[in-house]
Amino acid sequence: GLPPAFPALQDGSVSTWQINADGTLTAIDLDVASGENNTGRTACWLDFSDENTFFVSNAIEAGLASYSFNNGQIELLDQVAAQGTGATGNTTDPAAAFGTTEGWIDLWISDDGNYLYQMYGLTGEVGVFAINGTELTLIQEIGGLPTNNVQGIVSVGQIQDGGTGGADGVDLSIDINVDSRLYNIFEDVVYTVDVSNEGDATATNVIVDASIPQGLVFASQSTNNGTYEPFFGEWMINSLNPGETASLTLTLFTVTQNVDILNFVEIVELDQTDANSSNNFDEVTIVPFSNGGVGTGEGDIDLELSISADRDTYTQFENIAYTLTLTNNGPDAATNVYVDAPITEGTAFTGSSTDNGEYNYFFQQWIIPSLGAGQTATLNLDLFALANNVPIRNFVEVFAADQNDADSTPNNSNQFDAREDDEAVISLTATFENANSNISFRLGAQDLRMNAMYPNPTSSDINMNFESQSGYDTQIEVIDVNGRIQMDHAHTVKEGINSMRMDVSSLSEGIYYIRMTDNNGEVHNHKFIKIQ
Repeated sequence: GLPPAFPALQDGSVSTWQINADGTLTAIDLDVASGENNTGRTACWLDFSDENTFFVSNAIEAGLASYSFNNGQIELLDQVAAQGTGATGNTTDPAAAFGTTEGWIDLWISDDGNYLYQMYGLTGEVGVFAINGTELTLIQEIGGLPTNNVQGIVSVGQIQDGGTGGADGVDLSIDINVDSRLYNIFEDVVYTVDVSNEGDATATNVIVDASIPQGLVFASQSTNNGTYEPFFGEWMINSLNPGETASLTLTLFTVTQNVDILNFVEIVELDQTDANSSNNFDEVTIVPFSNGGVGTGEGDIDLELSISADRDTYTQFENIAYTLTLTNNGPDAATNVYVDAPITEGTAFTGSSTDNGEYNYFFQQWIIPSLGAGQTATLNLDLFALANNVPIRNFVEVFAADQNDADSTPNNSNQFDAREDDEAVISLTATFENANSNISFRLGAQDLRMNAMYPNPTSSDINMNFESQSGYDTQIEVIDVNGRIQMDHAHTVKEGINSMRMDVSSLSEGIYYIRMTDNNGEVHNHKFIKIQ
């Protein structure tokens, strides 16, 4: 018969929602049509081949569409990943539509993600497709089912040469994994290659092409079966019994940076005929750590980051105490977490402390080796305000972690507003005080007025212009924040306007004071900032 929901099928689309703890739903992506250019098709059923790819059957058109999936965000990749005999003519008329189509209704994807089984509901057949990423290849069509609106697939065994169940003969598969999908130059990357025999016969003289990718050099290897020749990049397995897995561990050293590195492995030769060669190759890509992202991809976490300060407004040449708080809402422990915590523009670093990991001043990152599910870590970051009339804005975010985050992606921000819960931002407004305003203080028994001290901050020279009511000899010293004398200079103050220049280019970056001692032994200080 004709399905009662036929009018709704004509505008077929896919939508996603997040299931909240209280059972409510939050929309993520709504009405992503199963036809290109937002054209509706009769979407009927879907199934995932892996965590990032799923396929949708379009019933009236007798076709399969492929989609990408990323943290609930979906995108139509190909409207016709596979195509059968669809309806012609007036497809808005149920009788006309169902009279000419094969009726691709329900589908099922094998547990290993290698095969898709599509039911042809109006011709009594099942189509078997090999899955390669987002591409489908028809390998078999099996008939013998009723031809009047058949629906429902519960389970399908692997089909080989017209039979069902396990493979006859040799059936080899290969997988490659890496210890981290993020790399740095001049560091080791460890790959693991596994070859399994899923058939019922022994495979002999198996040769695997495991060539060393460009940008990597050989460091070491180990295997539990056969030998590996790094010069030719070949792994030779003499014999592999049914149900057995051979493993090769390759440690490679990176000699490049700023490029993605693809490692492709393939079973290229064996004595027997492989019953299923579609799983005889695999690949993995590593990307520069400087791009941030996910490391191993093994495990699930939910990191939440916040930032606060000890004040709402700031004053130039005073410390601002920031507090960063990172919480892992689980369910797994988060490892090798890197948080971008920059020395924001208009400030200078003065100190940090944390209850988990360490703060790297050079890279301006908070590094947390491990944060268990339900745990919280805190970083205290002290920055010295150099700006004096503009807002100081501090944007922080999770830069990298080994695991997949349920609702955010490391290092994918616009550096402006916090769009995910692993990002946070705070902005402080200025309490304006001009560092070069007139400052009066006592020098001996005489009044002295500092008219100007510039530039402040400075990278080389600092100029002082001051006025005195009399002349005398004094000592001018430059001391650091720990009270140590860094420079010492004798100077004669004359009555009236005085100008002098000091070369402070040899000083390291930091906070210093100019200390003037008069002939009565009274000491007077004035602060300046040395920058590179």
